[in-house]
Amino acid sequence: MNHSYRFSNLLGATYKGGAVCFTPDGNVLLSPVGNRVSAVDLVQGRAITLAPENREDVAVLALTRDNRLLLSVDGKGHALLINFVRCAVLTRINFKAPVQSAKWSPDSQWLLVTHGRKVELWRTPTLELGWQFVRHHTFSGHHDDVVDVSWAPNSLFFTSCSKDGAVRLWAVNPMEGFSQMALLEHLSPVRAAFFSSDMRYIYSMSRDGVLVSVKYTLTDEKAEASRETPLYCQPGKWAVESKASCQQPALNK
Repeated sequence: MNHSYRFSNLLGATYKGGAVCFTPDGNVLLSPVGNRVSAVDLVQGRAITLAPENREDVAVLALTRDNRLLLSVDGKGHALLINFVRCAVLTRINFKAPVQSAKWSPDSQWLLVTHGRKVELWRTPTLELGWQFVRHHTFSGHHDDVVDVSWAPNSLFFTSCSKDGAVRLWAVNPMEGFSQMALLEHLSPVRAAFFSSDMRYIYSMSRDGVLVSVKYTLTDEKAEASRETPLYCQPGKWAVESKASCQQPALNK
């Protein structure tokens, strides 16, 4: 007898897929419920469904560190910018392509959005900008769709991961001494990448369960890193520190 199980409920709410996210304090879980967003207070045990409605089922959610702005993107790239505190729609935007990942910078000044093989960088909408999105730059270099992006703690750099198996490191703006880095150690699509708190390490995980750790080492190891110059703008090199396998089942490859 064959049994087929599929995850369909998230804390009682009907779950059809899409990204989930927590508020910065970890007390509230945000998840898609059709074309709306559900907020579950994990401390008080309460749940509400936000009033704003997307055109179609929500696929991607992104919340700023200060809990002010929530981006809700449907499966075709139509998005709502919501005042999370007042639960009011500030503006709408069409990214004109399905969005795999969207991330606000730690300082809440920037928004990264995947766009096929490219990554778009947008300025965070403000009252002074009339709550309109202003595109700052488009980054290209991958040979297949980008599936995830991740910010460095200082909001100056970010990584992009692609189905082509590459992880690329970018700078928000051109910086003296910085060179783009491409990690090509994975043999299958990369799911995600993460910075260490001191930014010396970048960790990446691919679909086949391989975890790769790369380290940035200053050319002069005895010299202390300058606090005025960003780490990646100081002379140094990247090298693979370690590899590990999570031994994923063959059917997930």
